Amino acid sequence: MYVKSVILAALMASARAEMLRCGNPLATPEQMAIDRALVEEEDALLASGSLHSDSTTDVDVYFHIVASGPSPGEGYVPVGHY
Repeated sequence: MYVKSVILAALMASARAEMLRCGNPLATPEQMAIDRALVEEEDALLASGSLHSDSTTDVDVYFHIVASGPSPGEGYVPVGHY
């Protein structure tokens, strides 16, 4: 009985760890090199005064709202409130 309990506890801990792990794959060496190059380019632009840290950028964002019902208390967001 003890062995079954230990195995079950280990499986549950493993499943819990999987749930907390990010689903994205790790960055590839190529992606890491691109990231480093972009950071170096940004640093150079900041140093030259061509780029300001207080600059703004508009980013179009799309989202999906899942509600359990038609009221705000149930997560529903009426059109015009977002």
